[in-house]
Amino acid sequence: SEAIGSHGETRATFLRRCAHVQARRRNNASRNARGRQRSEREVLRWKETAADVAPRAGRRPSTVGLRRCRTAAADLKCEGSLSSTNELIREYNRGNVPTEDAAEVVVLPAMCHLSFVLSKLRRDFAVGAQDCSRFAEGAHSGEVTASALREMGVKWVMVGQPERRHELGEDDKTVAEKTNAATTAGLHVIACVGESIAEREAEETTEAVL
Repeated sequence: SEAIGSHGETRATFLRRCAHVQARRRNNASRNARGRQRSEREVLRWKETAADVAPRAGRRPSTVGLRRCRTAAADLKCEGSLSSTNELIREYNRGNVPTEDAAEVVVLPAMCHLSFVLSKLRRDFAVGAQDCSRFAEGAHSGEVTASALREMGVKWVMVGQPERRHELGEDDKTVAEKTNAATTAGLHVIACVGESIAEREAEETTEAVL
């Protein structure tokens, strides 16, 4: 029971603390492994759903957007005026970001500001849309197709945001259909898993998505 260490703790206390730290590290490693397995299962499930949906729509399933990369995305939500968006783009353009070595930077403005941001944003940053239609074309008023976004110069699209799931009732099937439509059109996809803000702030993201 002799005192050791800088805080005068006993050997038994020191050993218990070491055992606690080791157990916590094992738990974290196990949680990370489950997260990776879940991510792989989710990608596989989206591929399977896309393969099921695409033939009915007369399209060949694609997995262009299902790739791993370092990406920093700024989703501007339904916020800001054209003037405030312009000020934000100026700040982005002045920023010192080594995009070639660090990450691909994607800015996702409100749909009505896409053309403006495409014309103003620095060339080494990409522009993305906050949503796209699950339909390739047709009489779907208010929808914006992935091919139309691609023609504008948009490279990315985000789907499955928590607010769209919780407020608009979008489910995994709808997200998979949008993912398939986007990748078929040649867009890269940021597919959100859908945890709520409360779950994220409570550090319960892993539990929410597994």
